[in-house]
Amino acid sequence: GKGGAECGRPEHRERIRFLFTIPLMAGTGLPVLAQSNNPELARIARRLWDRKVSEVALLGGFHPLEVVARCDVNLPDVLRVRTELAKRAAPDPDIVVDLLRQAPLRIATGIALLDRHLRGGLSSRSITEITGPVASGKSQLCMSVVANTLSRRDTQVLIVDTTGQSVSVRRLTTLVTSDTGQREELEHTLARIRIVRCQTTDGLLRVLEDLNQSLSAHRLDLLVIDSFGDLVVRDFGFQRKLDRHNFILQTTAVLKSLAEKFDAAILVTSSMALATSGRGRQTGSLGNTWSHCVNTRVALECGSRFRIAHVLNSSASPPGSFPFRIVAGGATGVDADS
Repeated sequence: GKGGAECGRPEHRERIRFLFTIPLMAGTGLPVLAQSNNPELARIARRLWDRKVSEVALLGGFHPLEVVARCDVNLPDVLRVRTELAKRAAPDPDIVVDLLRQAPLRIATGIALLDRHLRGGLSSRSITEITGPVASGKSQLCMSVVANTLSRRDTQVLIVDTTGQSVSVRRLTTLVTSDTGQREELEHTLARIRIVRCQTTDGLLRVLEDLNQSLSAHRLDLLVIDSFGDLVVRDFGFQRKLDRHNFILQTTAVLKSLAEKFDAAILVTSSMALATSGRGRQTGSLGNTWSHCVNTRVALECGSRFRIAHVLNSSASPPGSFPFRIVAGGATGVDADS
C-alpha cells in the first residue's frame, strides 16, 4: 500500500538503514570523527558532540534542519557528518578473500589451553580485559603477553601504568631475557618497550589522543593499560555515573581507533567484584557500559593449588576455564589433574 511505497523511496530507505545500524555505533561515532585527520570534519563532529547531539538523534531522531537550529551549524556540514557516520555504521561489503588476508594477528598469553581456546591468543584490532582480585596475577599475565609480543621481530609495545607500581621493570627484563640471548639483543628488545605513567583519567585520555595523532609514521603492536578499571573508579567513584559513562565511551572510541589504525591488540586490567544479584556471578567493576565495549573478558581467580583463568565472554570463543601458574618464565598452563 501507500506505506510500502513510501518505504521504497530513497530517503525512506536511507532512514531505515540508519535506524537499523545506529544501535551498533551509539556513543562512538562522533568521538571517532572528532579525532579525524580532516580538521573541518573533526571540528563539526566536536561541535555536535559538545551540544549533546547523539548519533541516534543525528541519524534517526532529528531532521537535519533541527540539528542546524540546535547547534548553529550549516546544513551542508550536518549532511556531511551524517554521510560519514552512515559509511562507518554500514560500510561497503567485504570480499571474502580480502578478509582472509586481513585476519587479525594473535598474541600468546603463555597459557597453552587458554591460547588454543582463544584461537591462538589475544586478538589484534580488539580490546581484551583481564580482571580479578588483588594478587590474582593480572599484571604478571600482562607482562607475559608483553614478552610474547616482543618475541616477534620489530614489534613495539606501549605500557600505560596508572598506579606507579604495577609495572616491574626488573620482572619484565627477566621475562624478556628468557627469550633472548646476548646482551646486545636484550637491549634491542627492551628498546621496543615504552612505559608511560599516568594517574588521572584526564591524563590517560590525553596520552591516548596524543598517541593516536603522533604515531602515524610508526607501529604499535600491543597497548597495555594497567590498571584501567581502578583508575576510573578512583577518579569517578560509583556516584558520578554519567561522567564515568561519557569517559568510558570516549576512551573506548580512541582505543578502538588505535586498534584498527595500527592493527594492535589492546589489553587492559581492572578489579573484579561479585554481583549483588544473588546468583554469585562475577561482573566487572565498571558497569554495563564498559561490559559492551570489551571484545574479550578474562577473569582470574586464585585457587587453593593454582590460579584459574575464566573466559567470561569473547566475540570468538565460548566461555571456558583454564588453570595456570606464574613461574620465573611467566604465565604457564597446568594440568587440572596435577
